[in-house]
Amino acid sequence: MKRSQQPELMDDPSSDLQALRETLEGFRLINRLFSRMGSLTEKYICKDILKRGLKCVTIVDLGAGSGELCIDFIKWCRKQNINVKAICIDLDSRVVEFGKEYTADYKEIVFIEANALAVDLSEFKPDYIVSNHFLHHLSDDEIVYVLKQSFKAARFAVLFNDLQRSRIAYILYTIVIRLFYNKGFLYEDGRLSIKRGFNVEELKTIINSAKLKGSMNVGSMLPFRVYLHSNQ
Repeated sequence: MKRSQQPELMDDPSSDLQALRETLEGFRLINRLFSRMGSLTEKYICKDILKRGLKCVTIVDLGAGSGELCIDFIKWCRKQNINVKAICIDLDSRVVEFGKEYTADYKEIVFIEANALAVDLSEFKPDYIVSNHFLHHLSDDEIVYVLKQSFKAARFAVLFNDLQRSRIAYILYTIVIRLFYNKGFLYEDGRLSIKRGFNVEELKTIINSAKLKGSMNVGSMLPFRVYLHSNQ
């Protein structure tokens, strides 16, 4: 299956507002069940924080959507008595408003409406830069740019999690979403997201193109996930 470059419906700023909201709510549930971002964050971010003995942390989430990634991270930080500032960046003003609603109880979160390709990430002085299912929305050249900027800006680590392109994943998602939660753009965009996903070798090629001053590791995990990680 060749990687698709077709844009997703939810990326259209003129898309139906209610359908967009239903899509974000649906992807929140799907991500909670299947994305594995929580375990990756625990392994590569939380353990690093404890190892360094940090008591104050700034994290930047690119393509943050509703902000659920940062909510989980803040809950962990609160338990560890760690002060945290979470900066959620998203291009779509409607998504930013949804995110502000969803994260209203978490004053540590600041939502910023901005293009991750245009903003200077160094301005936020981030210790960690993360994303979940953001890279597949970008072209290869845009991914190279984001990697360079993130690697340069992050004080300690970068962690990007995304979809592994697979015919099996595509077929399974098609069946499950039709049967259980076919709302908003979930059917169209979920299937397209998988077609826009990556395999490990493709990500390695993109990293090599970025010519980063340091090492970045590529890994895969079930179910159908690929990720990039680096420690500075």
